[in-house]
Amino acid sequence: MLDIGPFTCFGGKPSENYSSVELTWEGLTLSVGGILERGISTRKKLLDNVSGYCRSSSMLAIMGSSGSGKSTLLNSLSGNVPQGAVLDGDVCINGQNLGVDRSNLISYVQQEDLFIDNLTTRETLEFQANMKLRHLSPQERRKRVDEMIEYGKLTKVANTIIGSPISGNRGLSGGERKRLSLCMEVILGKPLIFADEPTSGLDASMAESICLFLKQLAASKRNVVVTIHQPSSDVFSLFDNILLLHNGQTAYLGSRTNAPAFFRSVGYICPRDFNPADFYIKVLAKDIMPGSNDTPTEKMETNVDLEHGINEEECLLSKAEANDAEDKDGNKEKQFERQSEESEAGDAKKPETKKFLASPTSVTFTPHDTIKFGEHVNIAEAYEKSQLKASADEMIDYLKNCIDFDGMRVPAVTKIRTQIISEFRNLIWRNSKILIRNPTLGYLRVLQHLFLAALCSMAFFQIDHDQERDATGILFLMVMVLSLLAVFNNIQVMPQELPLFLREYRSGTYTVASWYICKLIVEIPASIVLPFFFNVIVYFAVFQDPQPAKFVHVWITTTLASISGSATACFVSVVGWDSMKALAIAPAIYAPQFIFSGQFILIKNTKAFIRIVQILSMVRYVYEGAIVSYFGDYGGKTNAKNGKATISLLTMEEDALWGKDIPALGGIALVYHFLAFIILFLRARHNV
Repeated sequence: MLDIGPFTCFGGKPSENYSSVELTWEGLTLSVGGILERGISTRKKLLDNVSGYCRSSSMLAIMGSSGSGKSTLLNSLSGNVPQGAVLDGDVCINGQNLGVDRSNLISYVQQEDLFIDNLTTRETLEFQANMKLRHLSPQERRKRVDEMIEYGKLTKVANTIIGSPISGNRGLSGGERKRLSLCMEVILGKPLIFADEPTSGLDASMAESICLFLKQLAASKRNVVVTIHQPSSDVFSLFDNILLLHNGQTAYLGSRTNAPAFFRSVGYICPRDFNPADFYIKVLAKDIMPGSNDTPTEKMETNVDLEHGINEEECLLSKAEANDAEDKDGNKEKQFERQSEESEAGDAKKPETKKFLASPTSVTFTPHDTIKFGEHVNIAEAYEKSQLKASADEMIDYLKNCIDFDGMRVPAVTKIRTQIISEFRNLIWRNSKILIRNPTLGYLRVLQHLFLAALCSMAFFQIDHDQERDATGILFLMVMVLSLLAVFNNIQVMPQELPLFLREYRSGTYTVASWYICKLIVEIPASIVLPFFFNVIVYFAVFQDPQPAKFVHVWITTTLASISGSATACFVSVVGWDSMKALAIAPAIYAPQFIFSGQFILIKNTKAFIRIVQILSMVRYVYEGAIVSYFGDYGGKTNAKNGKATISLLTMEEDALWGKDIPALGGIALVYHFLAFIILFLRARHNV
């Protein structure tokens, strides 16, 4: 079994060694909505007075029909409360209420697997270890990564690119991606493992392997809580306890092996050779249908033929008789259940549980006094009145108030932030991998620049000195091409990274500033080098007798076009948040800048009421800088017969390059980046 060492506080030094962690929650009520006039509340309850527990070294499955509140409960336990929602109740760990911030003890594996598609399995785990396990030496971190790869059965794909099913870039399979998601959290050594629908989208065999992986984690003194919709019988047999939710309320909490007896006590009999999980979900799904008048008998008739040998007396066979019958049939699942009961009976003799002789693992059920076959039954109400509920409440009180757990204490929430230098180094390393391996940012981007440079060169090849109109046209075209390439290339990539950014930021991997600054640092070389090669091809192919000094000035100004395009793309990406919206917003920002750049309408002829658009147009300053660099006296004599006259005709200023254009471009680009950062920060902090 993997030895991942003592449980660790998030991002910091190892916490005090303690043998186990006990998780309890009581009276959880989550409501969303608003308030109407006259004090009439319109809030909707997604959870309604839900209580429960998950003991160390056990695996709890939260089950229920769609919309029953499974993921809502898991999010509430982890402290991920939706914006605008109100959560009441207590969540305690070893009897201590830690408030909303429980991230130092909880690893949350979300339903959607989010990765950097261009990294390998090993690189992904190394980044996680380097960012969050700074208390370990580099050698210890590498050893931890190697152990996780072996433990997660990822050895064969350790150096395989993760890939993406959406983009068609084949890499890891669905099961391998899910195991990698689990390893990403297990590597941190936290005692509580939450997994939201870990088997979603997997076949039965792969789903079982994932749950076996979680079962092994639970055996290593961890509390594993999973939400699962409709597990197979093999997967269901792996759960120690189950929590069934019905319309945001608890319909059952207790041992998996006691669930049939509870449902039998309220008139629902699970047929033999039938998956219990399917039966429970079917019962709960029909029970919450609005206006349903189905009786328990009617519900059972969908699965059991009551007229052919299965009546009430046969359904209420004693447990011993049922076990004997199953032994004859060789039913592996029932044998597993009896073995679990024997193990649980042994656990009941332990000091911390010996007082609960009537605990949820040893409750005897009888049909409820007020329930007759043929009556409509509300499962949640039946559970509230059952002995099982009273026993669960006793256990919760005991776990909350118990003082001595062999000296166990929950460590204080101490988030020791990764050192800023290390944080920057790891982010720059990962962003560089993305830049090199992503086709949109890598070789395709290079090919775009080379192709368009060749096309422009052929269209304007060796223009004469007196062709001022053609010269202004090619300069404007260079500005437009470099601007738009920067905008649309970044818009296609950055929104795809934002969901992963949010998840990593909220788990405390890095700050917003670190992520944003490192992204800009990695982007700067491409924004300089690609315009350089573009200018080399176009400038020396188009203009006769080109002067190197003038080339440098033209390159500087057109490079600023690329940098300003990247700034615009960052702003548009965080405003739109996805590529489709960003692509719709970008033309609305850039089209006015091209219109008022000075190429189509003279600067002096722009109407006063719309001149603000021209003043804020980055394209106007880039174009003016390119015009005065070529036609002016920068770096030597002008290359055109009427260079200064052309500048005057376009109502531009000959000395505007360093005095106005470059400072304005730098200032506007910084404003766009600042606005993008503020919006990104607000979205990350307030989930908007």
